[in-house]
Amino acid sequence: MRYFVLLILILSPMAVFGQSVSGPTSVSVTDSSVYNAIPGSGAPVSVSGADPIKAFVSTTSGNVKITTTTGLTAPTGFSSSDWSGSTSIAIEGSLSNVNAALASLEMMGEGTISVAAASSNVFYSTVTGNFYEFVNTNSSWATANTNAQGRTFGGNSGYLATITSAAEFSYVVSKAGLGTRVWLGASDAAVEGEWRWTDGPEAGQQFWQGDENGSAVGGAYTNWTFSGGSQSEPNDWGSGEDYLMIMPNGTMNDYPGSGYPIPYIVEYNGSGSTAIRSISVSDNTDPSVTLSSSSLSSGDSTNSSSITAQFTVSEAVTGFTAADVTVMNGSLGALSVSGNVYSGTMTAASQGTVQFEVNSGLFADTAGNLNTASPTIFSWTYDNTPPTIAITAAEVTDGATSNDTSLSLTFTSSEATSDFSASDVSVTNGTLSGFSATSSTVYTATFTPTVAGATTIDITSGGFTDAAGNNNSAAPQFNWTYYTTVPSVTISSPDVTSGTTSNDASISVDFTLSSASTDFIASDISVTGGSLSAFSGSGSNYSATFTPSGDGATTVSVAANQFTDSLSVSNSASNVFSWTFDSTSPTISISSPTVTSGDTSSDASITLNFTTSEQTTDFVVSDVSLSGGTLSAFTGSGASYSATFTPSGSASYTISVPVAVFSDTGGNTNVASSNFLWTYTPGSSSDPNDPIVKKAIEDTQTIIAEHIGGETRALMIASQSLVQTSVDNLALQSIQTIQASRGTDTQTASKSGPAQNSSFQTDESWGEKISKGIKFLEADANDFGASGKLRFDDYSPLQDKNEALVTKITASFSQQDNGPDASNVIFSIGKERKADDQESLTAHFLQLSHTSAEFTHSQTGTQESKRASVGFYHIYNPDVNLLATTLFSFGVSQTELDVVFNSARVVDDFYGYNAQASFTLSRHIAGPLFDLAIKGGAEGSISLQENRRANVYIGSAVYNAPVKSNTVTDYSFSLSPVFTFELESEFPKNIEFAPSVKCGNGTAKSSCGYGIKSSLSQMVEEDGEHYSLGISLDRYRKTDTISYAFDYKKPLLKKDGPEFTTNLHQKLDPEQLYWAGDYEIKSTLKVPFQY
Repeated sequence: MRYFVLLILILSPMAVFGQSVSGPTSVSVTDSSVYNAIPGSGAPVSVSGADPIKAFVSTTSGNVKITTTTGLTAPTGFSSSDWSGSTSIAIEGSLSNVNAALASLEMMGEGTISVAAASSNVFYSTVTGNFYEFVNTNSSWATANTNAQGRTFGGNSGYLATITSAAEFSYVVSKAGLGTRVWLGASDAAVEGEWRWTDGPEAGQQFWQGDENGSAVGGAYTNWTFSGGSQSEPNDWGSGEDYLMIMPNGTMNDYPGSGYPIPYIVEYNGSGSTAIRSISVSDNTDPSVTLSSSSLSSGDSTNSSSITAQFTVSEAVTGFTAADVTVMNGSLGALSVSGNVYSGTMTAASQGTVQFEVNSGLFADTAGNLNTASPTIFSWTYDNTPPTIAITAAEVTDGATSNDTSLSLTFTSSEATSDFSASDVSVTNGTLSGFSATSSTVYTATFTPTVAGATTIDITSGGFTDAAGNNNSAAPQFNWTYYTTVPSVTISSPDVTSGTTSNDASISVDFTLSSASTDFIASDISVTGGSLSAFSGSGSNYSATFTPSGDGATTVSVAANQFTDSLSVSNSASNVFSWTFDSTSPTISISSPTVTSGDTSSDASITLNFTTSEQTTDFVVSDVSLSGGTLSAFTGSGASYSATFTPSGSASYTISVPVAVFSDTGGNTNVASSNFLWTYTPGSSSDPNDPIVKKAIEDTQTIIAEHIGGETRALMIASQSLVQTSVDNLALQSIQTIQASRGTDTQTASKSGPAQNSSFQTDESWGEKISKGIKFLEADANDFGASGKLRFDDYSPLQDKNEALVTKITASFSQQDNGPDASNVIFSIGKERKADDQESLTAHFLQLSHTSAEFTHSQTGTQESKRASVGFYHIYNPDVNLLATTLFSFGVSQTELDVVFNSARVVDDFYGYNAQASFTLSRHIAGPLFDLAIKGGAEGSISLQENRRANVYIGSAVYNAPVKSNTVTDYSFSLSPVFTFELESEFPKNIEFAPSVKCGNGTAKSSCGYGIKSSLSQMVEEDGEHYSLGISLDRYRKTDTISYAFDYKKPLLKKDGPEFTTNLHQKLDPEQLYWAGDYEIKSTLKVPFQY
């Protein structure tokens, strides 16, 4: 169908003003049930762009409104009535008026607010969220389409409107205010009857197929024109109607694209548009509740059993009932509500504190937020019990009698009160003053009696109230009798004075009262150290006999409040009568700081001390009995006295105190003392033998110190010998096992085997020589089993065993140029145990030894020592080239010394106690030209000798001289790399070169020294017998010493049986003209026992 219209051409710009909206993106409110300002305290929502301008506000839920409407109008299709509250509102006016209105924007509820800005010919659809512009310029469809695509709004390009729903169609028709035909963006020009949207998000979508008798595609929305009750469009009238328009009556029609220009509607996508702002409004605040009461405040008391409880919520809530209230010691009735205040009657279940509170999560606001717990617990006290009050006095109790000039009264109420005053107190025979309150329950006052006799203090009922309003009940009456005098009692004795001492079997005691009494009896008297008898008397005078129960202090007294006078006043405490009964005779002892009783000395005089067991005042010098000599300079007092005794000649003297020559303070005479004996030998400080005795003792201590050092070293060497024996046999038997496995006994030059190290205070042992190259065959680490360790299973004492007993007897003889010739026998027994990992061996041992020495040089004489020691040692061998040993032992010795120094002979006998510890570590490195063994060790010992006295003989005189104890320590550390070079020969030979560093307290003049040792040795082995010859030059601290040694070792019965070893060792000084240096011969018998 064709319609004829008047064509009015109005040129329109290609773009509209650029509008924009600013403001928050989210707003949080506390109560969504009421209108809340948007955005609240932040910057308000505002628009910019055209002026005048339009603003559209809508919400997904709830209502929005504005409160400032000055200069505003409602755009076409909108109503100003919506401004007071609606799901969407629209305003139009100047830019400032619109922004003033938006500044007053409020919302009730939660949801998303959309604020859109548009110029006067643009409107916003809350249905689609898009903008629509009515361009009132008559244009062909093609021109309208081109112009629409060239227009922009809010940053988005336009297109001819595509209307896809009835809501959108109705909104556009009503809000655009259409009064003429307008173009939409649809056409069937491409294929007749296929109506498709030509632009926008729906471009290419078909929504109708056919003519007026056709049908919608896929349920798409259409609103074609009807005529005569039936659809009459699209009818492609004249075969040229291929474009979609909206008729003035608001229906859809097809229309020619040219020849009939009409206005058009441009649609702009709202997504991402600067002309729209989305604001999320949420209510995340939990409702709160405040507790109160119209009857009282929290913490108050009342004598009413019920109050009105009130609950004020912060916002409108739903579901709040009395069941949501937790009540303790009470109940709550049904709640009534007025606004945000809920009220109910709360009734106490019993007297006492009633509390109520509201827990969290029990009801919700309109946004669904659950409540928080009430911030406090409301507490009140139901109290209908009258308060009581008690009367006390600081000085006395109720019913007491005293002579206090006043009483300090305290009135204590059972409950707090604010109206108790002095007028509530009534008194008799006295006055009340100084009334004051120290707290709400405690009051004080001073009561002063006006006459002697009975007094009373009362508080009647109904005088004051408690916090709940209850009147008090009457207080128990306080009674007090006032008197001015107190009876006293004095204790004395006609026999002794208080505080004295005597040996009387009993004494008479008198009791004198200041006032007559009828109730003073014997049981009122307190005694210690004895008993009373024969008590008698009356009125003010009484007496009794006191008999002590034994030696010691005694007392008689009468405590306060034991009896009363005629006025019923109790007595005060008496004096304490004290007396000491002493029937024990004093003793006396005699001593001297110069000598000990029984000693012999040449002192010209000695000091004597006399000590009594008790104090005495009559001990005098004449009480001392002497067998000779004289006493002088007698002095002292109490229990301590002294005097100087001077002998009358060479003799034995007896000093004593006879019986009954002095007495103690109790009159008891003394018992006789023990005799003090002293023998005086002529001499005195000018005795010519004194220097000789002193020098002899000093020389003796020097020898003893050397002996202790030697003894501890001997014990150390003996203990380490056990360790070295095990190490030697481990190495030797491991090598022999390898030899047997190879099936040869050929002797060849060897590579070094496991490195061992014994005490560096001893000479090289057999095992060390083996480790340096004196071997029976070619052997290296790979020959010592798969683990590369010593073969503990081949070690004869532990072969096929985990434990074994090993015994060893060592005998030695040594001779020194400037020392004693000594012989030594040591018996050792050890219990060895190998570890399961075959890497270590542990043993506990016992050693017994005897040493005899004969002095033949600067001194002559003999020395004999017997020693016993116990200890343990540990051998650790993780591989064939590493060996570590640890040793600890403790010993005790007894030594007898008889030695002559020039003209003095000293005989001494003493015990010594010692402990030793050592640690050694050896590491072997085999090279193509030489072997290197790095040996290090540390050892230490400590020895203590006892205090004693030794006899010194000078001619016929004998001096018993003291010898002080002495502690001797010996410690040292050493480190030495040992280089061994093997020589080709029939029998194994080697040259050894070993620089060394040694530190300790046994290294001459300083703590550390260094030296170098070179040696040449050869070993012969045949049928289990081993012979070794060696010579060495040892240079230490610029002192040269040449040593040669011979070793011999042979099994006595069989290979695994007892073994005998002997060594000869001698050191020579090259500066000597003849070979007479120190030497030592040592023989050892070792017997293993298996079990």
